[in-house]
Amino acid sequence: MIKIAFIIDKGFMQSLIEKCRKQLLSDLNCSIETIQWNHELRKSFPKAKEYNFVINFTTHTLFKKDYPHENLIQIPFISNLRSGISRELYQSIINNDDSFFLNTIKTFAGKQSFQIHGHRYLLIHHSYNRSFKFIIAKIPNLLIESINRFHIENQTIWQDNHPKSIPIRKYKFELFIKKIKHYLKTAFTYHYWKTGIIENTVSEVLKNKILLKQVQWIKTKNKRDFIADPFGFTTGNGDYIIYEKYNWNKKKGHIEVSERLTQRIVFKLKADFHFSYPFVLEDSNEIYIIPETHQTNSIDLYKWNDNKQEMEMIKTIIDNFPGVDNTILKHNDKYWLFCTTSKHKMSDHQLNLFFADELTGQWKPHPLNPIVTSIVNARPAGSFIKIGGKIIRPSQNSGLTYGGKIVFNEIIELSETKYAEKIIEVFSPEDFKNKSIKGIHTISPLGNSTLIDAKFTGFKIGKLHF
Repeated sequence: MIKIAFIIDKGFMQSLIEKCRKQLLSDLNCSIETIQWNHELRKSFPKAKEYNFVINFTTHTLFKKDYPHENLIQIPFISNLRSGISRELYQSIINNDDSFFLNTIKTFAGKQSFQIHGHRYLLIHHSYNRSFKFIIAKIPNLLIESINRFHIENQTIWQDNHPKSIPIRKYKFELFIKKIKHYLKTAFTYHYWKTGIIENTVSEVLKNKILLKQVQWIKTKNKRDFIADPFGFTTGNGDYIIYEKYNWNKKKGHIEVSERLTQRIVFKLKADFHFSYPFVLEDSNEIYIIPETHQTNSIDLYKWNDNKQEMEMIKTIIDNFPGVDNTILKHNDKYWLFCTTSKHKMSDHQLNLFFADELTGQWKPHPLNPIVTSIVNARPAGSFIKIGGKIIRPSQNSGLTYGGKIVFNEIIELSETKYAEKIIEVFSPEDFKNKSIKGIHTISPLGNSTLIDAKFTGFKIGKLHF
């Protein structure tokens, strides 16, 4: 059994501490003892060696040069709070950062702090309180992951660069202005998406993103009934584009397949629930499609019937899991399914991984799930790209706005027990040299061309949209 000690201050963060206690007792085989902070504890903590982990929930520093143990977990977000206010959070919001970094650290005998584990979470830029509550709610799971990863070697050295002094009144005023701007945008603007084609391969565009300026947008009759999440495939009958068609009035999307050359719609897939992100996988001379159907709490596999020109349901490959933006990679004779989840409002934050020997076989969850927790680069953004033996995973950065940027991650390690990746490139709206574009969130191949979508802003007054 794991023995854990909580160091607490009387009356400080009691609700959070209780949630952490319940979560740890539920998920770990552990016992927890609560120890009240006092100044004698700072000088000497003889019982520290009796615990596997000591978690400091106070704003006091416990690690001095005479602290001989290597079992201390500190949460910088909590330790840097002053009068219940996070200067770091205020600064991140005012600076318009695309995320807030929440992490845990350990310190060895007062010499150097090392980061154990960390995630990048959403900032609600017009509300400090909502951002604070959202971040606090993620600490229990972060602690569990940190305990499981505590003894991993080669952890990152932690440099505590939090601001020592910030004019809170000034920042509260700036936050008030942000709130007003947010409500004005909500009242008088709306977003819609367009799908476009670039006459270069995805690899060429990735190597030279100046090519983004050459995108040709597909015309639609109505801005409010937009098309997004484009994928493509080629059969004996020609090239096809498959995408989500979203209806603003019904607040629901369906899937459409159209001919590339004529833009004639040849098939529609509709239901009582929302369809989106129709990922395409070509395997063994067959075209498979996995549309997102998270409202059904399942991940379903379809196959394209070229004779009938329609999608046919094959099998539910993962049940009781609301997968979002499901994307498959075939690698080393296995199938790897990457997706986020709509559970706990984490569709933009937590990347999950499943693997199987056969596409229609038994899928197993990866033991490190979620393999990535970050608003910056967790959620999938299109098909995998292979360049010179490297595997690149496109992902969404929704920190400043939903579908704000596409981030390209090179997969460093992929196995049934390990996963690692690193960011190598980012596509931003500015790269299109078009001030009307406010976001991008899907990129995929169609033969030697590239399909991509982009978010635009429209003006509205009440129910009138322009």
